[in-house]
Amino acid sequence: MPTLRPILTTIFFLFTVLKVSASSSVIFYNKCPHPVWPGIQPSAGKPVLARGGFKLAPNRAYSLQLPAL
Repeated sequence: MPTLRPILTTIFFLFTVLKVSASSSVIFYNKCPHPVWPGIQPSAGKPVLARGGFKLAPNRAYSLQLPAL
């Protein structure tokens, strides 16, 4: 059992680091001829992103960085 402790500690550390650093981004594209207003609703206890929504002009894109899970 003493030989498993360093291995388990290393595995735990790697999963912790990977979870903290795993973030994503979402790109919204508006291909409509008129503006659209995407609304963003977070889960309970999570931060509000992009002030809850934004105006996206025609033929424009908006990149939103998502926090790590």
